[in-house]
Amino acid sequence: MKFIKFVSLALFIVIVVVALSYEKIIVRVLLPQYIEWAHETDMKGLKIGQPLNEQELALAVEIGIKQPKKVRIVYVDEVPYPYENFALKVFGEAVGLVGEGIIMVLPTKSGHPC
Repeated sequence: MKFIKFVSLALFIVIVVVALSYEKIIVRVLLPQYIEWAHETDMKGLKIGQPLNEQELALAVEIGIKQPKKVRIVYVDEVPYPYENFALKVFGEAVGLVGEGIIMVLPTKSGHPC
């Protein structure tokens, strides 16, 4: 009986510690990995993306994009997911970065979308 109480108490403590440290896990582990995945996806898009045409460039300037000539358009059937890492996929879906109906705009190295 004491063993069951001890195991129950230990399990409870572990659950509390994990619950209280989930933010640290996200900030220190998942977020940096997700950012790296996004940068890799961005680099692929820069290689295969199409630059804006004259009409699109004019619109980009009109709506305030600072460097419209750096914008690239990549047509995809669905927004890329980090399929190779289940934790990143779940994290991205949970915070709304990936999933059905999401339109993705990845920032450039300068940190701005364009």
